[in-house]
Amino acid sequence: MNTELLPGPQAPAGVPPSVGGLFNFRDTAAGTGTPGLRRGLLFRSGALNNLDAAGLAGLAAAGVATVVDLREPGEAASAPDNVPAGTKVLNVPLYRGSIPVSEPIETVYRHLLQNCAQAITSAVGAVIRNLDGGVLVHCAAGKDRTGLVIALVLDAAGAPRSAIVEDYSRTESALPDSFRHAVLARLGGLITDSEEMATAVRLHLASPPEILDSALQDLAAQSFEGETGSAAYLLRHGLGRDLLDCARVLLHGSGLPAA
Repeated sequence: MNTELLPGPQAPAGVPPSVGGLFNFRDTAAGTGTPGLRRGLLFRSGALNNLDAAGLAGLAAAGVATVVDLREPGEAASAPDNVPAGTKVLNVPLYRGSIPVSEPIETVYRHLLQNCAQAITSAVGAVIRNLDGGVLVHCAAGKDRTGLVIALVLDAAGAPRSAIVEDYSRTESALPDSFRHAVLARLGGLITDSEEMATAVRLHLASPPEILDSALQDLAAQSFEGETGSAAYLLRHGLGRDLLDCARVLLHGSGLPAA
């Protein structure tokens, strides 16, 4: 099986270059470009296990007080986060079982939203409870699990879907070659069929905007307790109304000065 790495796409504007093991890192409010959405509260990145002094300094400079790690316990144990002293790390796994390897990305997102709703809602709750101190969400690449949780928080808080999807689509070009090399090497040791390999590479390295857009469109049809979309989905699966209101106040700056 040929797993030769093709040149990666150019990193998008607004996504800092990988420094000291900190990659795919950005402020999600800056990524959406939404007027009035408060910056300096909600961040996203890839895994933090390889941070060196420069990476730790970058994370500290952002003012992140809490990290929400969406990886499974085995992933987190084998590559634990390296964070600045005093940073709180919360492990909130979403799959709570086997991790997809070569399934179509559409199937994985459908599975997460339909079968992992309580875990996703728990992760969103953990994010909102720590927003006022600065919270970073990550998984392995900071793409799928991270992408869904970030999207639900922002969508429920009122950010436009187009902006959320545009920020999500940046991840593919924000992944460093070292990460892409490691993924391709791992997949090459597991998969021999070329079609299955192509599906797996798309799952692990691509962030097609239509995938997240479709997921948010599906959620838009939901309604619960006077809410629609992601807010309805989260309330239906146990998010407290107080946390939903908190996310809206903090992220939209209602009654708060914009940062």
